[in-house]
Amino acid sequence: MEMTTDEGENRAGKYEKGAPARFLAELRIQRAKDLLQTCSSVKQVAECVGFSDNLYFSKAFKKQTGVSPSEFRQHLKKE
Repeated sequence: MEMTTDEGENRAGKYEKGAPARFLAELRIQRAKDLLQTCSSVKQVAECVGFSDNLYFSKAFKKQTGVSPSEFRQHLKKE
């Protein structure tokens, strides 16, 4: 995922007083959303964004987006 320095600073700024881990998790899930638009398997996407456990990735993805990675992909196909 590419972003300018200003974009990164702006996005990171909203977490200065919070948890930087949330910022990193948000970036990882955003990258996963991009990768789920490809032909890569959910397991491959999980590994690409730094999750070694596919189940943990699915739970983290659903917690942040409200849907599982598979459901997210199905929704994309309907559009």
